[in-house]
Amino acid sequence: MKSRGWEPILSLSILLVPLSLGAQSFEGVMTQRSIELDDQAVFELMERVMPMEEEPDLDSEEAWFRYTAEKLFEASFEEAADLGEGTESTTWFKGSMMRSDSPEMGGAYLLMDLETLTMRWVIPARRVYAEMTAEDIEASRAEAERQAEEMMARMGIDPEEYEDEEYGMDEGMVSFSPSVKSLGETREINGMRADAFEAVAGTEIGIGWCSDTMAGFSEAMKAISERMDMLSGDDEDEGGDGSGAVDLLCEDRLPVRTQVLRMDDFGGGFWYSLEEIVSIEETSVPDDRFEVPDGYTKVSMHQLWGG
Repeated sequence: MKSRGWEPILSLSILLVPLSLGAQSFEGVMTQRSIELDDQAVFELMERVMPMEEEPDLDSEEAWFRYTAEKLFEASFEEAADLGEGTESTTWFKGSMMRSDSPEMGGAYLLMDLETLTMRWVIPARRVYAEMTAEDIEASRAEAERQAEEMMARMGIDPEEYEDEEYGMDEGMVSFSPSVKSLGETREINGMRADAFEAVAGTEIGIGWCSDTMAGFSEAMKAISERMDMLSGDDEDEGGDGSGAVDLLCEDRLPVRTQVLRMDDFGGGFWYSLEEIVSIEETSVPDDRFEVPDGYTKVSMHQLWGG
């Protein structure tokens, strides 16, 4: 599951493991857009795309969930955006440098140096920025884990038993074994030729339109995405299954568009996400786009986000 914009905690996950990407060959700009719908908006979209009188007689919760997902995935980006808040972001790449701008952040942007493992959040409206190194991030994660362990101890929860799912988390109405398959369909999406895949995992089902037209760029994005997965514990080397539906979809290909429907545990509600790459342009990017402007004041993360 991905978060709208880039919250401070989410962004930390990019650097939680040693980064082997280093300098990459792509120089240019990518534009993405995304939609996230909460439970109420998902039901409104359901009413539009699957009238009750047309619903077939289905023999299981999993069959109904799969049918619902297929119908929702037929809705256009514009239909989904009519029911939820759409966001658009622009990311520039050059060597080991990345910069991500997101309009809903009020002009703020994120700078990442993939070689020195340094991140800077910049807020032009306040002429301030905050910086975190790999060491800062590791210390923050260790502190968060310590606080979580203390909280579970106060609640009388054994962390090992909790991780082994002895607290009823495996009793949901839908539970797919992780798998992915080709749908045998190819189409052009935003100027990129892409093949369709379906993936299921736990209480999620997703469709991905995946392209192999930009192999070098795909490798760069895959390395960054793997760091994002670390935040939610999706690490195969540490014993997890390592995958939600979205993680399984495109493997080494570029995820031009992904659509994921998730049922909350115990069938309590839904969450729907649609993300797509609008454009990728290979072009020269000036060095100063990746620099903090002169005259900006360095502040702590607390000062940056706490006001």
